Amino acid sequence: MSEDTPPHIIIAGADPAGVFAAISAATTAPEAKVTLLAEDAPLPTWRNSEPFACGLTREIWDPAELAALLVAGEKELIGPFTRYGPGDFEAWLEECGQTLVINDDGRVCLANSTTADIANFFQAQLAKLRVNVLTKAAPRAIDIKSTGGFWLTLADERTLQADRLIVAGGGLISSAFKRIIQTDLKHSVTELYPALTGFQTIDDPRLRGLTETLPSHCELRIGETDRRAAGIVRLEPWGISGPAAWELSAQQTDYLNKLQYRFPLRISWLTGGSRAAAKLIDEQLRQFPNGKIGALEHPQIASRLWHNLVATAKLKGEESWGSLTPPQRSALVRELASGDYEVVKKKNVRGISSVLGGVASEEIDFRTLASRITPNLFFVGDVLNATAISPELNLQIDWTTGWIAGAQAAGKADFECA
Repeated sequence: MSEDTPPHIIIAGADPAGVFAAISAATTAPEAKVTLLAEDAPLPTWRNSEPFACGLTREIWDPAELAALLVAGEKELIGPFTRYGPGDFEAWLEECGQTLVINDDGRVCLANSTTADIANFFQAQLAKLRVNVLTKAAPRAIDIKSTGGFWLTLADERTLQADRLIVAGGGLISSAFKRIIQTDLKHSVTELYPALTGFQTIDDPRLRGLTETLPSHCELRIGETDRRAAGIVRLEPWGISGPAAWELSAQQTDYLNKLQYRFPLRISWLTGGSRAAAKLIDEQLRQFPNGKIGALEHPQIASRLWHNLVATAKLKGEESWGSLTPPQRSALVRELASGDYEVVKKKNVRGISSVLGGVASEEIDFRTLASRITPNLFFVGDVLNATAISPELNLQIDWTTGWIAGAQAAGKADFECA
């Protein structure tokens, strides 16, 4: 490629990291030819009508604090987070005319937006920057040219030539990119595990008929171990989801895979565990000694869940607080603070689940996200061995690595291996 010839930059994979890498490259070098390869439309998992409640990032200003919330890639990403962090991404959204909403946990959302709205916003940015989006364009093979650059053969036998290549494409567990990265691009891939999953339980009468997000933080624990996480819990028709479940699954991925995701999930429905449960009962007894147990109204306990817990404690709900016997009190405390729910498998949640593991970190220069093996090759997003404890933090990994790699790939000089 002549120094005066704008580079052709191809981004393989239209997940959030790939889309943002394309936006970054086209912003940095408007004269460059930027092509985004998508199997379908960009951001396919976001194209539904459900509200995106998890947020696009979390408002954390300290890169070290942000990196500490990763279960893989903590050391590697401190530098990239310093260069492009949540504040930079928020500023970009506002420059693009978006109104931000920041919830109590610091999660940053677009005001009044569904996942489809968000996908359409990013697609509009691609169009504005004249990024060439090719659909039905999954790479089948990639050849490294001896003179530099790459030949890409697509599934329909079309061929493309790239001066610089950014590999995105999401998690590698069931992706053809794994073979391409290992065989064609000569890179190592670590062992891969699903992360940020939900927990599918057996049919449990305590959870039956419940589909709602609980109003307070709960604690989830793997049986009698000290492996735990606390946060918001979402009750699903199939079991337990939400931030607390995702954090626990990310932090304990290796352990849960050894258990084959069959284990007792111990749940404390109240912040503070057994002590908080005993205090709740004491307060009800003091204030409403003649009140019916089933009529409890408490801001931290969903009404239908409470009725199910009461029934499991072998109470009818008609009993008064003052009539509770010590065994009945103990049964209520146990159900509120240490009930076991039998998990039988992991449950991937659309748009949430991610992958622990990826391209070997020692083969990547994290200053630029460039390959240390092949010139002009970059890796971003979920193909990296970098995973956080929540969806919005994983998205920040996408924004950070995508923006840096896109800007670097759009530079004038060819990138040699570091």
